This record gives sequence, C-alpha cells and structure tokens, in this order.
Amino acid sequence: MSNTEKLIKQLNENKEIRKLQEKVVKPAVRIQQVKNNLIILAHDLLVSKKINDSLYRKIQLLTYSKTTEKKLNESYDTLKKLKTTVKKSEQLQGPVKTKKITVKDFKKENNNNKEVSNNTNKVAVKANFMYMK
Repeated sequence: MSNTEKLIKQLNENKEIRKLQEKVVKPAVRIQQVKNNLIILAHDLLVSKKINDSLYRKIQLLTYSKTTEKKLNESYDTLKKLKTTVKKSEQLQGPVKTKKITVKDFKKENNNNKEVSNNTNKVAVKANFMYMK
C-alpha cells in the first residue's frame, strides 16, 4: 500500500469514529428530548380534548422537575398507549363524545405497566433460583 492509501484509510476510520461519537447522546440531552416529547404529546391531547387539565398540569410538573429518565419514559409510554386506545375507540364508535382521560386513569395505566414488569422480574428470578438448585 502506498502512503496515500494508508492516509485515506485512516481518514475514513476517523470519520466512522466521529459518526459513532455523534450518535452517543449524553444522558441530560436524552432526558430533555423525552421531556420535550412528553409535553408536546400532552399538549396535543389537551388541545384535542382527550385529557383533562389536571392531568396536563401533572405532566407539566413532571417535565419541569428533576425526574429520572426511567419515570419520564414510563409516563411517555403510558400517554402514548392512552392516545392509541382513544384513537381505536373513536374508530370503533365513530365521532361520539368520549370521556376525557384523568389523572386517576393515567395512574391506573402506569401501575398496570409496573405490575407487568414486576411479574416478569419475579418469573425470571424464580427461574434462576430453580436453575441454581
């Protein structure tokens, strides 16, 4: 290989490394992106009158306060699930006035998600324990 070919190869490797480094996002940036997505989704649902004001204020407080990324992701996923269920019910029922989603509904859905994840963890722990015997 000539000297120029070696330099071109090194340059290409450096470009690939830079691209990989750009893809890695700092945790603070990830959290801010989730907060932005969460408040935008909540605002869209409030404007379309799918959620009530108290739930919107609760989500605003989540985005303003120092909340963990896990909690933000759980809230965002729950809100997306609620949005899809509302859309599905509208498609089935047609343009009928539906009940707004409240904080109580949001908490119930969030707790269901936690119970499912806890149950899967318990099953995995039992399986590991049985395997160890």
